[in-house]
Amino acid sequence: MRPPAQILGAAVLAVTSVLVLAPVALGQSADRTVGADLRAAPVQPADSLKAQEYWTAERMASAKPADDLVAGLPQPSRKEPEPAGPTQSMPPAAIGDAGKADQPSAITISAAVAVPRPYTNYPDRLNGKVFFTKAGGGNFVCSGTVVNSENKSIVWTAGHCVHGGRGGSFHTNWTFVPAYSSSSNGERPYGTRTARELWTRGEWASNSNLRQDFGAVVVNRLNGTRLVDQLGGNGITFNASRSQSWAAFGYPAAAPFSGYLQNRCNSGRVADDSPSGSGPATIKINCDMTGGASGGGWLINIQSSGVGYVNGLNSYKYSNSTAYMYGPYFGNEGLNLFNAVRNIAV
Repeated sequence: MRPPAQILGAAVLAVTSVLVLAPVALGQSADRTVGADLRAAPVQPADSLKAQEYWTAERMASAKPADDLVAGLPQPSRKEPEPAGPTQSMPPAAIGDAGKADQPSAITISAAVAVPRPYTNYPDRLNGKVFFTKAGGGNFVCSGTVVNSENKSIVWTAGHCVHGGRGGSFHTNWTFVPAYSSSSNGERPYGTRTARELWTRGEWASNSNLRQDFGAVVVNRLNGTRLVDQLGGNGITFNASRSQSWAAFGYPAAAPFSGYLQNRCNSGRVADDSPSGSGPATIKINCDMTGGASGGGWLINIQSSGVGYVNGLNSYKYSNSTAYMYGPYFGNEGLNLFNAVRNIAV
């Protein structure tokens, strides 16, 4: 019997040919549902207020890692796919002199290392915990990363951290807490951001396609201030080489982790994986983070200021190889999603 793959409720190389992506006209209907390629859901102001009030420290502490199971074994890619287009990037934005955090060595470490507190430096304060309620009930956690954009209001995460996938619907009570650092007191050093619009790929929403497990959330202003204007934001890069060295971040919550600490793995590309579905093969790295880490960003090209470029995310694991993490390749599928959300007014 084949062991299941588990979706986690889970030295830097310069990127060449960096281009600023051109804005696109959305032209979407009022409900922001966009054909077969993308799915979206607006969140009413009253529901955002309810979400803000819903997440007490006790509920945050008791939320479970979102670790759904899917059938299958690793399916190595027979041939490394070439990027489907030129490398395109949105540059990062650093606010003032937050300082670069002390980081683990750049050597490969499959065992996650806890990031030193407090998470006030770059890139630590741009990583955070995602909290949501599934349509079928129950409170869950993931991770997410602040990325720069024209609207200064994007949290990048995994598709299964915003939508239940095939047969499911968008999550409710969705909130993001940057730089979360807590035991049971729910410390929120930069406040809690609520969702304005939830977005994912149609292939995730309709087919639970791990190759397109992308999620993006446009978050509301907090005290009149947009997210990136408050904290800064990482850049994001698409159609780059698969041969990178990533710093993968997340808040693993399943044993042996507590979910209270930000963690980091450093790894280059180990292999490609070919789960069922359309889209590029996914990427395998060394990392033993567990459920709760999903959606945490993989950074490349971390600059002297401490901000970098998101070029991967924690998506899923196989139960027979827990030392490895898999994430979707950031190709045209992710680029299409980013272009759809980057200019939404906030």
